[in-house]
Amino acid sequence: MKSLQTKVELNYLKLLFFLFGFLIMSWVPRLPEVKANLGLSNGEFGSVIGTSAAGAVTALLTVGHLVHNYGVKLVMRIAAFAMAMTLILLTSTHSTLIFLIGNIILAGAISSFHISINAQGFDYQDRTKSSVITLLSGYWSSGALTTAIVSGLLVNRIPLHIHITILSLVILLIMLFAISTMDSQLLKPNQDVEKDYKITDIFKGFRIDGLVSGSLICAGFLEFAVGDWAAILVKEDVGIKSGL
Repeated sequence: MKSLQTKVELNYLKLLFFLFGFLIMSWVPRLPEVKANLGLSNGEFGSVIGTSAAGAVTALLTVGHLVHNYGVKLVMRIAAFAMAMTLILLTSTHSTLIFLIGNIILAGAISSFHISINAQGFDYQDRTKSSVITLLSGYWSSGALTTAIVSGLLVNRIPLHIHITILSLVILLIMLFAISTMDSQLLKPNQDVEKDYKITDIFKGFRIDGLVSGSLICAGFLEFAVGDWAAILVKEDVGIKSGL
């Protein structure tokens, strides 16, 4: 298989980071509509949304093992598919139970894609001796900002489920195309038996730093409060139109 030029590979990495941010943040400005679909109060909806931590933590503890043993391509493909499908489900369902399960899966898929795409970014950085991780993170932020603007403009113009369904399917196809095109440069599964490790090795020597862990937990709650709840706050309590 013909190898990609480093500049072309970097462009595909930029595209994937941008689309990653664009996809997963697309529904945040429309959370008031999601809450309305479920018929939940603010407190109930917050509790359900908070269950995403379970999926995120599970993925953070295990996906590095999967990338090591099965390669980046498989993990990114599965994660991209799971993100798109669960977003469609979360923005169309009226069942709290289905939403709760889908929310956990979405968080796990996001963490999985995050780990695998960053692993590829660090591999590119090591091979080319160029610092690109901060640049790629900037493309993620650009995607997140762009989708926030687009989603805000679509409120009260296009129904939530149509907006997210079309967007998710289009981005999924582009992501799968980019991943397939990059196949020659993607991190391959580990073939060295001496460097192999079992999933139980993750927990060997595992130590919790109380100060760091506590700070991260507080930061996580702050992110939920400031980020995910901003759309609901400004619409229901401040009285600003959803799109704005």
